[in-house]
Amino acid sequence: MLSVMVGLDVLSAISSFMQYQLLSDFRDGVVFSEADGAANDLRESIIGAVYTLFYIVTVVVFIQWFRRAYFNLHLRTQNLRHSEGWAAGAWFIPIFNLYAPVQIMMDLYKASRNVLRKAGFTEELDLPTNLVSIWWALWVLGSIMSNINTRMVLSENLDSLVNGSMIAVFAHLLSLGAAITLIFVIQKYAKVEPLLSDLRSEIDSIGQNTED
Repeated sequence: MLSVMVGLDVLSAISSFMQYQLLSDFRDGVVFSEADGAANDLRESIIGAVYTLFYIVTVVVFIQWFRRAYFNLHLRTQNLRHSEGWAAGAWFIPIFNLYAPVQIMMDLYKASRNVLRKAGFTEELDLPTNLVSIWWALWVLGSIMSNINTRMVLSENLDSLVNGSMIAVFAHLLSLGAAITLIFVIQKYAKVEPLLSDLRSEIDSIGQNTED
């Protein structure tokens, strides 16, 4: 789903730039036909609708994974900053959603590393927290740019529409970078999850033998 969003961000950025050129030319006195305007609006509407649909689905799938990964980590350690439920709920609370999700992702990286080291796992784990920081910075900046674009699009002022179209280009490029970075963040953690799962199996096995 994130790979699909990468492609849609590229298409959206191109479409927004085309709209910027059209509106910019119109502001400079270049006359375009009604058909050109209709074609621009139709293109933007279709891409926007498809983007929104896939974005919602991707968010749902990601949050399901995010919550489950944090739940699994809670089974192995109690030294975490948030409860498992906040891995889903934190995204929807203003202000809190600016820092809680990245704290949870940092917990996944740092706490998983600590748990495995305490269990005697000596191999180097490829969990660079700077990658998480880059993802979050791109995500927050992209969200801010997207909000600015929305406000400007609602304005009937031509200059605002022109500038808003260019801001939309940058917003999609930032979203593109965030999606690509998040793919790597998830892939790296996915390699650690089986190790945590095996660790849990060993704990359960020891408990079962003790009871016997």
